[in-house]
Amino acid sequence: DERALLVEHVKAVDASTSIRLSAQPKVAINGELRVKVEVAGGAGPVVGVALVDTPQRWLARPATGAGWVISKEPQILGQDFQEQTEWLAKRPLSLGRNLAYVNVAGLRSDAVKSEWASAQVLWTLRAPNRPGKLPLAAALWYGTEKASPLGVVSDPIFGKMLRGGVAGHSGRILFSTPLTIEVTVE
Repeated sequence: DERALLVEHVKAVDASTSIRLSAQPKVAINGELRVKVEVAGGAGPVVGVALVDTPQRWLARPATGAGWVISKEPQILGQDFQEQTEWLAKRPLSLGRNLAYVNVAGLRSDAVKSEWASAQVLWTLRAPNRPGKLPLAAALWYGTEKASPLGVVSDPIFGKMLRGGVAGHSGRILFSTPLTIEVTVE
């Protein structure tokens, strides 16, 4: 019975998890483009969010590979919509913090109550110095089991662990609908 209920909870997490990418459809050469990624669901407490060039698991590369330049560090707004800086601050400032991937922390979803986490990541991109059409998509890495009280077990040595263990199948990746942004001469 517990296994069937856990499966039901995991299916509810998957059904309620989403990622949405929004940006203006055109930008001038070397112009600035603001990009917003909205995520919902996932078990938390941490999810990963990235800008990529295609919504295909084995073919995607960072958006910078398509010609975009990430000109500022991303702004991470957690479940409480307060800005998160701790994860980015762990990267040495000398290496730059203008990353295509971020972790969003402090997310909590509850499959029993049908309460789903949500967060946003805002990126500032600079368009390349040539006209054309460039792809852009967003990726979300999330887990499922921690949204259910049945997804976690207590181990006398390791404490709380996922029921499926570290080799379990609770990890997921979800892509946004891709955008094609036109880089124009004007």
